[in-house]
Amino acid sequence: MNILKKISFVFMTTALAFVMLSEAPALRAAEEFLDSSAVDQAPTPKKVPKPEYPSALKKKTPPPTINIRLDIGKDGKVKNITIVKFSDVDMVDPIYAAYETATFNPAMKDGKPVGCRMEFVITYSR
Repeated sequence: MNILKKISFVFMTTALAFVMLSEAPALRAAEEFLDSSAVDQAPTPKKVPKPEYPSALKKKTPPPTINIRLDIGKDGKVKNITIVKFSDVDMVDPIYAAYETATFNPAMKDGKPVGCRMEFVITYSR
């Protein structure tokens, strides 16, 4: 192996090791989310801003719906939002915007706050 290849190999392995080590704490800190059916008390909303829907949705019949899944941490903050299904794409951005800042009373299991995953349907109401 010539010197240039050796230097390149050492550089690449060092860079890879650095990336792997810098990612490790984030991987270990992942929070577990129990299904809402597995907790003693499901999360309850503290503050959920009202979504700002486009006015075009008012004319839709039947009213548009969107199914969302939220991962709510044991601190009551929304950690992840997943859009499962929607009937009108115009609902997606307002729902994200509203639930990104939402806060909840955390789910409880055996008297302790736990992370919880819950899924529900939102229907646009005029």
